[in-house]
Amino acid sequence: MVQFKIMLSNKKLIDNYDWNGNNPSRWKDSANALCISYNILWKEYKKSLKQMSKEKRGLCPLEFDVLLPALMLLGYAIESFLKAIWVKNGNILAKDGKFEDTLKCKAHDLVAIAKTVQINFDTKEEDILKRLSWVITAIGRYPIGKSLPKIWPFSWSGGDAVIIKKFVDKLYSELNGF
Repeated sequence: MVQFKIMLSNKKLIDNYDWNGNNPSRWKDSANALCISYNILWKEYKKSLKQMSKEKRGLCPLEFDVLLPALMLLGYAIESFLKAIWVKNGNILAKDGKFEDTLKCKAHDLVAIAKTVQINFDTKEEDILKRLSWVITAIGRYPIGKSLPKIWPFSWSGGDAVIIKKFVDKLYSELNGF
């Protein structure tokens, strides 16, 4: 087997990093991939609920456990859409080969990022964004967060999914043309 290594100069690596980090299309592509992954897991989760309702003993299918990881992917998708809009509006997120935190928001705080990017949302959307922020930082990937949760018990419904889909559609339309 023949292997090829592409040797890029440090300057080209830095330029490539900066180009990707400051390109709204790259953030949008990332968000789209995360949304597709969320949708696949969400459908499997919904199927598991139907299957559970048919079971006499109430056994949980394995797919029942994909809800929180699915929501984590959705939260990351929303964050990527917001960063795409931020960059589209002339801001930067990468400089000299390093992530540049020009948003000045707490990591993964979707409400704060949306406000900074100047995306309007109603109280229902805000509540969902807060819950998704908690999922991103903790329960989507770990059994606990770094501190006690501010939102507990955690809940998610089909109605939440409908509301947040409309919010995501709004973000997507902000990126029309990218």
